[in-house]
Amino acid sequence: MGGGVCKIASLLYNVATLSDLKVIMRSPHSMTVPYVSPGQDATVFYGVKDFRFINDTEGPVVI
Repeated sequence: MGGGVCKIASLLYNVATLSDLKVIMRSPHSMTVPYVSPGQDATVFYGVKDFRFINDTEGPVVI
């Protein structure tokens, strides 16, 4: 069991896509996860997998 980092990454992925921000790095889990629909997850693993997006809008993004 993880510490919830992937839940936060998945949340940020969904917010980024709904906000039309540019996702530049995302890896899905190898299995479905219970907290988001299939295809809406993002996994992170220190030194191996990361989630990244950029703010390509003219306004700020507050997290």
